[in-house]
Amino acid sequence: MTATPMFTQAINIGIARIVPADLSNLKTILVAGANGTLIDSILASTDESTGRDLQFWTTSQVNIPATATLTSSGVNVSNGDTVTIDSKVYTFQSVLTNVDGNVKIAASAALSLANLSYAINNQGGVLGTDYATATTPHPTVRATGVTTTVVHVTAIASGTSGNSIVSTKVAATLTWSSATLINGAASIYVDSVLATVNVPTNSGFTSSVSIVSILDSARFGSSTAPTGLQMGDPNGNKLFRLEANEILKVKSLSTVTTARTIYVRASGADL
Repeated sequence: MTATPMFTQAINIGIARIVPADLSNLKTILVAGANGTLIDSILASTDESTGRDLQFWTTSQVNIPATATLTSSGVNVSNGDTVTIDSKVYTFQSVLTNVDGNVKIAASAALSLANLSYAINNQGGVLGTDYATATTPHPTVRATGVTTTVVHVTAIASGTSGNSIVSTKVAATLTWSSATLINGAASIYVDSVLATVNVPTNSGFTSSVSIVSILDSARFGSSTAPTGLQMGDPNGNKLFRLEANEILKVKSLSTVTTARTIYVRASGADL
């Protein structure tokens, strides 16, 4: 069964009047409340004598997890080599024994790195062949990517706490990028582009030029989509949710000349 969301009558939740003095600067349309804001329309119109290319942004406050990389020289590891992340030790073995953290040395350095990444996550590869059956997932990190020469490791907890996770090794062919995971950060503001649109001359001010709907051009469901939740209602209409305290902004990409005013409106209801 498909549930149809019930909205209150659409209310105007944010409006910006952009004049030549601030056309090229990011201008806030609205800041979502503590519960976030569900937006069902973002519209732009202008009484300018020339069109404008507008770019819409969301600004989110996020925590960034700490990361590090383990790099191989391309030469395979040796029996008994170890990699330690936080307090958990991974031991490479020529003949695999069933102890949590034991990793099978494969036919190449690249495959041995892959086996290590499987063991860190306790996922992938062949359990009992590529790493010990007794293996448990690492409690504080995940292997978030592996190439032929590099394993990428990321703290599970976002923020600065991951910066204290120690990364060491006893292996001549392996090198950590740092002695601990690094670059974990709290409350970082991240900007993402929601949409880039052209607002033509006199849009919304003459019967032949309609108001521009921004959500029709928004990047929904792509890897470059903003952090807010993009969704569609049962009728196929696009909705956009700003998370708590996220900011919706707009700026002009066009050169400021003798423009008059662009009007931007967002409407919807608090969720």
